[in-house]
Amino acid sequence: MMDNIPPLRPVVWIYTGSESGLGAKLSAYLSSEKIKTCEGKIFPDHHEDISMAVICDSGVTAPAFELIESIRACSDIPIMTVSRSCGEIYSTMALHKGADICLSADSLGRNEFTARTAAMLRRYLNSAPRPIPVPDTIVNGSLAVDRRSREFFAGGRSIRLTSTQFGIVEYLMENCGRVCSIEDIYRSVWKETPYGVHRTVVDHIRRIRGKIEPDPHNPRYIKAVFGVGYKMERAIS
Repeated sequence: MMDNIPPLRPVVWIYTGSESGLGAKLSAYLSSEKIKTCEGKIFPDHHEDISMAVICDSGVTAPAFELIESIRACSDIPIMTVSRSCGEIYSTMALHKGADICLSADSLGRNEFTARTAAMLRRYLNSAPRPIPVPDTIVNGSLAVDRRSREFFAGGRSIRLTSTQFGIVEYLMENCGRVCSIEDIYRSVWKETPYGVHRTVVDHIRRIRGKIEPDPHNPRYIKAVFGVGYKMERAIS
């Protein structure tokens, strides 16, 4: 199942907290697929070799939101949460703090977990060496995407985006003025088949608006197209 992962030695860090049994089970799943894991309750200071984080918590009763936020502040690795209670409130908060995907431990099987982990590792590990498309910079009015440095600028000011957020903005800028469906955005950025992904994309767009829009509640750049998806408004010359 992991054959398409680049020939690097990925390391998945698993936070167990009070869910040590769940963490041990997920670690065993990955070890059987030749994915190296390490477990702990504190994200390592030296984390250069870690390619992904899996957060095992108890959901809304004992969430690990502060940990997610602290990891996202120092790293752009993929973050997956696997929780005993993974309702809409928990998922919304976890995604807001910086998680990339939230899964329920109660319904999560071995095959789905290893497949999703493989897809997230593949996307992350392939992101650095992938060929840089032309043009290297996409400009739309006061907005600019620099693909070489993977930086986003608004009004000449650098805006810090996560890897996933940058991918979404890059895709919308590439298709400036066109309506992009939720499914197309997910397929392009996550490199997975879109299934039940509406909330995931909507929450990421909301966080992006909070960073780049002068008024996130009345967006100027990223407009919603009801029942379809989003589009990046083309700047008026």
